[in-house]
Amino acid sequence: MDSGYLLGIGLTDEHIELAAAIQGFADRNLSRRCARRCEAGPVT
Repeated sequence: MDSGYLLGIGLTDEHIELAAAIQGFADRNLSRRCARRCEAGPVT
């Protein structure tokens, strides 16, 4: 994900950091599953 693109669609630095943390945490092969779980709520 390009930070310039995120800024371009109006996300704040905090949102970018959160997205980066989620991306860094998730294995690329599981990123779609992680995104679905994150939409539903925090994974505990």
